[in-house]
Amino acid sequence: MKGFPNYSSADAVNGLTFVFHSDEHIIRVWLSTMTGKELVYIDEKLVLKKRNVFKLKTLDSFMEGSTHYELELHTKLYAGYEVQVYVFRNGVILGGQICRVDNLGKYNIEEVVDLQEAQERHLDRNRSRGHKALHEYDLEEAQKSYQAVLDVVPDDSESFLFMACIASLEERSDAGFTFLREALAAGLSGRDRILKLDFLAFLRMQSEFDSFRAEWKL
Repeated sequence: MKGFPNYSSADAVNGLTFVFHSDEHIIRVWLSTMTGKELVYIDEKLVLKKRNVFKLKTLDSFMEGSTHYELELHTKLYAGYEVQVYVFRNGVILGGQICRVDNLGKYNIEEVVDLQEAQERHLDRNRSRGHKALHEYDLEEAQKSYQAVLDVVPDDSESFLFMACIASLEERSDAGFTFLREALAAGLSGRDRILKLDFLAFLRMQSEFDSFRAEWKL
């Protein structure tokens, strides 16, 4: 990447440069189509350096102060090829761009207008991480993953349910009942899981569970 450009560009000699503007920073992603080298800058600070030759999909993360960024890359091969780049800031999609290269070697970069699919894909990743971590009893990682979903979707009933499971496993009854109420208020489906999930056994043993069950007609 030559200098610190303010706009995205691509060619065979200089590689692919994707530029994303936010309220606080400029994120620049540079990729070499020849060597698989990847550089990410926030403003003029290098925050990520790696090389990827074989993977068609990657997800990287980096921090700037207390802000968590994630970078999702997709490469699709056909007569030419295309590279999709999505940037997330604290779980919320900041932007997406696609560079298409046809079989004649012509480069074209365009903004992704509809970002909803990428945002949902990112939320599903966090849900899957949380589910895996919870079943491995890595409660810190599970809580981090479900909270990342709630930061974007504040009424996600499933995340509230599993946050209640985490609280139950940690024997934090007040927090557990609060999360269950949030889940039910948000329209939790499969409400009978509250009566069946092993993770919630501690909450069901508490004296207030009977009144909670009556309150929500479980």
